[in-house]
Amino acid sequence: MPRLRTLHRQRHWHSQSPLCQTPTSETGHLPPSRCEPALPLFPRTPSSARGAAMCLPQWLILLASFIPPALGSWGVTYPTSLQGIRGSCVVIPCTLSYPDDMAADDGIVAIWYKDYDNQKTLVYHSAAQEVDAGFRDRAQLLGDPAARNCTLLLRRLTLEDHGPYRFRFEIINGDRWSAERDVMLSVLDDLDRPSIAASEEQTEGQTSTLQCSTPYFCPLSDTALRWEGYDPQVSVVSGWVQLDTNGVSHHLTLTTSFSWKDHSKKLLCEVSYGSKKATSEVVLRVRHAPKDTQVSVSPSTQNIRVGDTVSLTCEVSSSYPRVSAYHWYKDRVAVGSEQILTLRGVRREDYGQYHCETKNDVGAGAAPAVVLYIFWRFQPSWVEVAINATIFGCEPHLKVLLSGVCCSRDPSAHRSISHASTNLLHTRNCWEVTNRGASYDNNSSEAFASQGENKIALGLALTFP
Repeated sequence: MPRLRTLHRQRHWHSQSPLCQTPTSETGHLPPSRCEPALPLFPRTPSSARGAAMCLPQWLILLASFIPPALGSWGVTYPTSLQGIRGSCVVIPCTLSYPDDMAADDGIVAIWYKDYDNQKTLVYHSAAQEVDAGFRDRAQLLGDPAARNCTLLLRRLTLEDHGPYRFRFEIINGDRWSAERDVMLSVLDDLDRPSIAASEEQTEGQTSTLQCSTPYFCPLSDTALRWEGYDPQVSVVSGWVQLDTNGVSHHLTLTTSFSWKDHSKKLLCEVSYGSKKATSEVVLRVRHAPKDTQVSVSPSTQNIRVGDTVSLTCEVSSSYPRVSAYHWYKDRVAVGSEQILTLRGVRREDYGQYHCETKNDVGAGAAPAVVLYIFWRFQPSWVEVAINATIFGCEPHLKVLLSGVCCSRDPSAHRSISHASTNLLHTRNCWEVTNRGASYDNNSSEAFASQGENKIALGLALTFP
């Protein structure tokens, strides 16, 4: 049987009366409708039944008429089972059939029973028969038997309504037929959790569809179905109702897209009736390329000396699935394929820019480059030190040339350079001079530079501007 779909996409419906609202897109809410004037019953309904007609909205009767009729031989068709919640209502979709050559011009009597095989309680009778007091003013035939539709509405459900129901019809001045089986109605005091149907995994940036459903559907009560936790800016929520002889259910479809930041988050679907609520959840598994790839260095780049062991680790803040490949590059030349790149006994030649790339089944990520500085003890082939100074009051200027690499720094003022030593420290591929000074005799002398315990003699030349 085809499903009756009621779509409401990201919009709110409004009405002139608060009692006539139709579903909102976020909740799929189906609140009570305002009672209309007494409605004409379907053709060939015995006039004695008119006085018992209940106040029903026209759209509800139209809804029932969409249930396709059965054709051909004798028979009755309805769902195997249905569920309702105490205090709400339930719709039992039903079709009847009889041979095409059977005349029903005088009308068809529709009868619903509870526990047909035992107590045979009369739930509904269209020919003014006395129904059981427990169902009086609660049972209403929505369908038109002449149109082969026997759909029943049962209001204000009680726990005592739980049980089997069966339909029987009688063609006036003709034959009659009882259904061969029952439809089992379960009436619960508490709501069952809704069902969520969704893919096990979603992919970042792609459209995903998740469906939430509940067997509770009452067009006359405030039963509501609602999605929570999604981003409304990128989402569309649509609702529809299955109402046919295969079953009854209320569905709410969420069409959306996710980012990597949604990975491991939860989406909730809630069904509610009055103060009663039941919730189901789905944990998102969002497939995405490695994110925020970074390089960490141990020990830090300010404390690495020749001969040390250095570990460079390629890290990501998020990756699903897990990173499947790592690639390391030094000055754009491949140097490794593990998450951790280990340099043992580092040399001056290990100085350079390092970066890593990560890959998984979805995509790749790349880390910004880091510069690895190597501090080493100097063994220059020659050193030339030139000191420019003015004897009377000018600040000296010390210039160091080391194997063709030049670094310079203006020292603090010294009026005398006769008692001092010169310390050289390597910083960023050049030599920085601190605590500078030298002893001299006339225009030439011997000075020294030191690093730790190592010292080297420096040729010294003095010039005066």
